[in-house]
Order: sequence, then C-alpha cells, then structure tokens
Amino acid sequence: MHPWKFHERLFLVLLRYHGEQGGGGFQAAAHGEVFDALREHCGADMECFASPLNCRFAPFCSAYPDTDLWFGGAGSFFSLDAGAGGGGFEPNPPFVPAVLNRMQESMETALARCEAPLSFAVIIPAWDGTTGWQGLAESAHLRASFTLAQREHGYLEGSQHWRRTSFRVSTCDTTVFILQNVAGAERWAFDEDAEA
Repeated sequence: MHPWKFHERLFLVLLRYHGEQGGGGFQAAAHGEVFDALREHCGADMECFASPLNCRFAPFCSAYPDTDLWFGGAGSFFSLDAGAGGGGFEPNPPFVPAVLNRMQESMETALARCEAPLSFAVIIPAWDGTTGWQGLAESAHLRASFTLAQREHGYLEGSQHWRRTSFRVSTCDTTVFILQNVAGAERWAFDEDAEA
C-alpha cells in the first residue's frame, strides 16, 4: 500500500471514531489480560464490537466496514453468521439497551442452530432491568456468570491515542456471561479457575 493511501485510510478511521465518541468511553475495551484469559478458557479470539483503535485480535467486527476493513474489520456483528462454523467470540457491545437486546437475540439464534463448538464471553453492564441482560441471565446456554463491582475494574479507552492514559474506571458494575452450546461447553469447560 502506498504511504499516502495508508495515511488517508488512517485519517478516515480517526475522524469517524472521534466524531462518534465525542467525550470518549463509547469504544472502551477489556484489558489484554482479560482477552488472553477468554481465549484460553472460552476460545474467544474474535471481538464482536471493536474498532481498529482498540482491537486485540484481527479480524474483528465493527460498526464501520467501509473504513475498518483496511485494518482488520470484518463487518458488523449483526452480519456475522457465528452459527455457521462455531468458534469463540467476545461481545462487549456499546452500552445501549437496544444494542444489548439485539445482540442477545442474535447469540441465542446462533447457539440454538450451531452444531460446532460455539462460545460467547459477554461483557456488559450489570443492568438487570434490561431485556438483553435478563435474556442472557435466563439463557438455556448460560454456563457461568459473575459480576464485577464498579470500583474493582475498568476498561481501556478506545480514544487512548489522544488521551493521557489508556485506563478508564468503569462507570457501573459489569456482568460477564459465558454462553456456550453443548459442543462449546465440552471443548471449553468454564470452571472456577477460569473465572478467577
């Protein structure tokens, strides 16, 4: 790729995400150690809601395939057919109830029809009054869940490239849900050691 083309594509990504998040926080992500643990214990090696500015793995799903494709983006999670071939996924969506609800419905559909090992390690706010959170908590595919207190954890800023620090204290308690089909639970058994 010619250097000017790379700079043009990078500029478009930076402009798109800066315009989207304004004050920051919209593209916050888990720490690298969390991703390493989820990969080891859940097979999670694809992020379902990431950007070129905060992804751990490539490919990754993102909201903007037109700009993100050049940096490893694989399109929207809602266009991904996770139920086709199985695998391990890490959904940490924007903290918007409508997105959480749609994500939960998409995962349930994929888990119900996939015969290959399929695993989702979901990281969302502990908003137990939302439909999406309740759907995850009541899922027949739920293998484990735990909640982290707000004061005990944080996220990496999606806008760390222009902030003084990459760490962002969480604004709320966070729930981690492990959803797997039968084949996924056999391949990636999630136990107390994995939770720790």
